[in-house]
Amino acid sequence: AKLQPCLEEADGRLYAPFLLDENADKRVEGRFQLTAVDGKEVGKAAEAKEAVDTKAKLIKSTRPDKQIEIFVVHQNIIRYMFLRALQFDTTAWLNFGGSNCTMTQLRITRKGDVICDFFGDH
Repeated sequence: AKLQPCLEEADGRLYAPFLLDENADKRVEGRFQLTAVDGKEVGKAAEAKEAVDTKAKLIKSTRPDKQIEIFVVHQNIIRYMFLRALQFDTTAWLNFGGSNCTMTQLRITRKGDVICDFFGDH
């Protein structure tokens, strides 16, 4: 069955054409009025939309801004990835420095720029 969004009625309130039970096993048909968002009572559709927007902003502000991934790989792979990320000639990876058991950090900005904070650092 296709889920439908809440519908705004002429009285300015939001209604759902059905609800799902707690386990989403059963669908209960009917006309259900949205009365609260995140424990805050809402009367009209505009209040509900404002409450949802406020909650979404709060959730977004508490999430971390960046994602960190750690790869444990052989130094040859690090050399290749480093050269590729910085758009250098990747055939030079064997002539490039760096030893095993070191750390390299590359950051990729939202615009796609690559920044090397350190390479082959102990």
